[in-house]
Amino acid sequence: MRDDRIERLTESQRQCLRLVADGIVSSKVIAARTGLSPSTIDQYLYAAGKVLGSANRVESAALFAALDKAAVLSQDASQLRMPALADPAGDVSVAPGGDAESTEPRSWLGLPPIGGRYNDAAWTTRSFDIIRVAAAGTATMLAIVMAYMGLTALIG
Repeated sequence: MRDDRIERLTESQRQCLRLVADGIVSSKVIAARTGLSPSTIDQYLYAAGKVLGSANRVESAALFAALDKAAVLSQDASQLRMPALADPAGDVSVAPGGDAESTEPRSWLGLPPIGGRYNDAAWTTRSFDIIRVAAAGTATMLAIVMAYMGLTALIG
């Protein structure tokens, strides 16, 4: 049985709390991911904090994650959420009975997200993410070497 406090949260508040629980604390970043304004995010998190009785957004997110996990664990095995399955195209994952969720890289550099509950990306997506990370590392190393060589040429 779900905690009454979780039931009183709106889906938008839950979504914001999940992002904060995943380590995204900035209202601007959450707003960019959800398509809402930063002030709306602040209002959702403030209201969620009132419902949960917590002092700040991080405490609210931690409490929500614990309550939500306890609620999922207390459900019957037949009602447990199945892990997401990647579709053959590799760019969208669909949980059985759930909504589609984009698995595109979420950082402004186009790099894949770090961590997470489980890796539900298709092998092609994982391969391209590995190549992207390797390319970003190589480009960074080349920039450092070129800057060093340029400074050495100016000084020497």
